[in-house]
Order: sequence, then C-alpha cells, then structure tokens
Amino acid sequence: MLKYEFTDVEAPEETLYYRLKQIDYDGQYEYSKIIVVQTDNSMINNKLNIYPNPVKGRFKLQLPEYTGKMQVDV
Repeated sequence: MLKYEFTDVEAPEETLYYRLKQIDYDGQYEYSKIIVVQTDNSMINNKLNIYPNPVKGRFKLQLPEYTGKMQVDV
C-alpha cells in the first residue's frame, strides 16, 4: 500500500473535494475515489498565540484547546 500526503495551505473554509489522477506510462489514466474534507481553521487561527512579539530568541506558543490533528511549523 502506498501512502500519499498533501497539505492544501490555501484551502478555504468550506467543503472541499479531492481525488488523485493516476496516469500510466501508456497514457491511460484512472481516478481515485473522491475524498470529502470539511475545513474549519477559524478556531485555530483565532486562538493561536505566539509571544512576546517581536521575538528575540525564545518565545512561547499558546495553543487552543483542540482535539483534532494539528501541525505547527516555526
């Protein structure tokens, strides 16, 4: 089994539909099943705090109470 991962950093806050298109060497293609994703980043964006601002060296990251999967890149 292969694993694919993609992060749509410009995804709007709405229902989104994704699928893969696999193209063979002979030009034939096949689509994967459609995956439905409901985005709602408003809670994270409104409650994620980094301080002090401006930062010199060390900083504190305050995360919201959130039970879903979260990735923070600094």
